[in-house]
Amino acid sequence: MQVSLRVQGFVERATLATLGNWQGSETHAPKAIQSVLLGPGTEGSGAFAEQKTGIALVKTFILDRIGGRVGNETFTKSEPDKVMLQRRVFTRVREGEEYIELKRSEDPSGDAAKIRSHWAVSTRMEIGRRTTDGKIVRCPSYLIRPGDFVEAIVVFDIATYGAGKGTGCQVHLALEQLVQIQPRKQERTPATEQLITKGFVFEEETEPDDAEGAMTVDANSGI
Repeated sequence: MQVSLRVQGFVERATLATLGNWQGSETHAPKAIQSVLLGPGTEGSGAFAEQKTGIALVKTFILDRIGGRVGNETFTKSEPDKVMLQRRVFTRVREGEEYIELKRSEDPSGDAAKIRSHWAVSTRMEIGRRTTDGKIVRCPSYLIRPGDFVEAIVVFDIATYGAGKGTGCQVHLALEQLVQIQPRKQERTPATEQLITKGFVFEEETEPDDAEGAMTVDANSGI
């Protein structure tokens, strides 16, 4: 049985590209992760603290049942008021399993393709945003930025490790889906205040001296 949770918070930092923090070598492939660090934002930490307590209780329950210890992957010692969510990038290749073909934009160096016989990406994380009419639409990972309020669907991922006295385990919150609920608020600098209160100032149109000097700009041209 797999237990899913909804976790909410404000993005502190995020590494959400398909290959995450992978350093490009085969030895680093099993350690490569996508991740997002969530915090309570500036509105107060009451509800966020309650959420953290609930997560910790479930983790402890799982570890008590299977044997293991509570690691610091979810609640870091350096940032105890934050929650770390992560997802493994690569899966060890096994016969009969299916894996996705990475786009050139996802693997521009081609390094992931070189190790595909041993390590591959099984699925892409679903990333989206909520529109003004309440719909959830897919969006690229770079649209998730610090300050955004997001909601994540996570499952508990049990990782085993070798220890001096045998094999132990740790429980991580593994990202399945991430949705931007509210983009970060834009601060009103003096420049933006002027635009907001006064609008744009247009000068009188003048005819160009040379007809060939006129230029038409298409809004979709990227100019």
